[in-house]
Amino acid sequence: MTTQTFEYLDYLDEDGCLTAIQEHPIQTPDDIQPWLELCAQVWNIDYGSVRRELSPTEASIVHAGRDDRFYRFATGGWSANESIIYAMRKNHIAYALTWRLSGRGGLHIFSYSVHLEPHPFLGENGTT
Repeated sequence: MTTQTFEYLDYLDEDGCLTAIQEHPIQTPDDIQPWLELCAQVWNIDYGSVRRELSPTEASIVHAGRDDRFYRFATGGWSANESIIYAMRKNHIAYALTWRLSGRGGLHIFSYSVHLEPHPFLGENGTT
């Protein structure tokens, strides 16, 4: 799998919104990880951080399961990163399926499972 690097500004629409993140379609469980990866790719790591590993304490707090995979975002107080979190919240289905923890100082933890099973928020055919 090749990874592309995107600039934050590439995802701003003419109104300054991160529409690609807000409106990324979540129709099947397979859509979750690409949405999180999109968010990670536009994250400003000069002022914040994004990684896929949790500390043992964080894993304990979020009750990490064996099949869970994570994206750990820290905004670093940077407004562009805060805007990405805001756009993530606007994608209600994706946010509800992935959010695990938000903490003081701009820490946000999201998860997805490697065993992608139908979720109650998604219809029988994977549609909302």
